[in-house]
Amino acid sequence: MNMISVGDLAELIEGKVEGDSSRLISSVRPIDDPEPDSVVYLEKQKDAAKLEGREIAAVICTPAAQIPNQTLIRVVNPKLAFLKALRYFHPQRKFEPGVHKSAVISEGASVSSGAHIGPNCYIGAGAAVGDGTALRANVFVGDDVKIGENCLINPNVSILDGCELGDRVILHSGVVIGADGFGFVFDGKEHLKVPQVGIVILEDDVEIGANSAVDRATLGTTRIGKGTKIDNLVQIGHNVRVGKNSIICGQVGVSGSCDIGAGVIMGGQVGLSDHMKIGDGAILGGRSGVITDVPAGAFYSGFPAAPHRTVMKMHSAMKRLPELIEKMEKSTGAKGTVEEEK
Repeated sequence: MNMISVGDLAELIEGKVEGDSSRLISSVRPIDDPEPDSVVYLEKQKDAAKLEGREIAAVICTPAAQIPNQTLIRVVNPKLAFLKALRYFHPQRKFEPGVHKSAVISEGASVSSGAHIGPNCYIGAGAAVGDGTALRANVFVGDDVKIGENCLINPNVSILDGCELGDRVILHSGVVIGADGFGFVFDGKEHLKVPQVGIVILEDDVEIGANSAVDRATLGTTRIGKGTKIDNLVQIGHNVRVGKNSIICGQVGVSGSCDIGAGVIMGGQVGLSDHMKIGDGAILGGRSGVITDVPAGAFYSGFPAAPHRTVMKMHSAMKRLPELIEKMEKSTGAKGTVEEEK
């Protein structure tokens, strides 16, 4: 069990102590379920009431927070400090180098001696796995795949032929990288499959959540930029390009050939029509349906997606429609309701 004093933790997370700096901390706990030797994180002032009468080692909070009768670690950015504390008490698991006896490594594949290859993994011909990378169990790595250093590939991931991963990429269970793009041409009788002969490139520090898929390009590359994080159950279509440090939340669907800029945030269940261009730093609210390009820095929401302020005005106006219709009927004598027309 890791133990650290309040004072040492404060130094680690760049905070200042108010109270007993010598007390030892053994864990990080949620604010509604603390323990006597734990540190908790106060995000909102209203949650301070949850700590009344509770014995805990310390509270990570903002410089302005008011929390009586507790030892405080005041920091400028509590969420970042909380992350650092979590990393101290729960460091990333290290996997011992080696190849499990049940793994299959094809002739011509290159696996670093510092890599971990778990049970029932398959590595195809011409593939390369970098130093410090861990393939846990039941991972499929196709022919000519390139995986960089210090990646974590969780159970039941498939990385199909020719795709490339940079360093420190994390793929959660069920991810599929490089399945065929969804391309068909109707010849009047049937849908003919368009060969999908491109690849997928995931740049450094990309993380993709469970059961998400990134399709290979028809020609060329589907590319996910450095530092981008993709949630669970996301579909990225063929030839899509996503810039660096973007956030794509759960159940988003991105159609083929979309160009998504850097620093974009896409809320849950957003859908993009094909060939859309989303500018750098744009925000798409949850369940937005995007059928036109979105400028850089804009906040769009709704369906069809439009500037968020415009959408909010439309919703406000819709709430007043019954009142406005009633006023119009009184002023004109008109009584044309839907039921009467039926």
